[in-house]
Amino acid sequence: MKTSKIEISANSRKGSLRILGTLFIAAVVGIVAFGAGRASIEADEGVTLVVRHKVADLAKWKTIFDAHEDVRKQFGWTSYQVLTELGDANHVTIIGRIRSAAQAKDFGKSASLKEAMQKGGVQGPPDVTLLKVMEDKRY
Repeated sequence: MKTSKIEISANSRKGSLRILGTLFIAAVVGIVAFGAGRASIEADEGVTLVVRHKVADLAKWKTIFDAHEDVRKQFGWTSYQVLTELGDANHVTIIGRIRSAAQAKDFGKSASLKEAMQKGGVQGPPDVTLLKVMEDKRY
């Protein structure tokens, strides 16, 4: 009888090890799937839109730009910086963070943007670049 108890005990351990092994594999698969899903989410966590153009009058342009804020928010803008060139404040660069590349592209095609640029005195076509952050380190 001792032999059969040992066999039952060994069989129970084998069964437990199989269950643990299966759970371990399931956990690893889950972690890998989560990581892959997270990578996809991170891949579309936003883009940076850089727009450079010359304006006729910075103060007039800035008034129109500020009035256009609600539209930018509707197209997924989450933040922005406005920069001007040291030698000529009428050369403006806008660096905007937008939730997705699709929203950035839709914003660029919007009639509202075209109208705001015209009212704001933008001279000539803007230089537009859509970027993805590779690294963001601050000191």
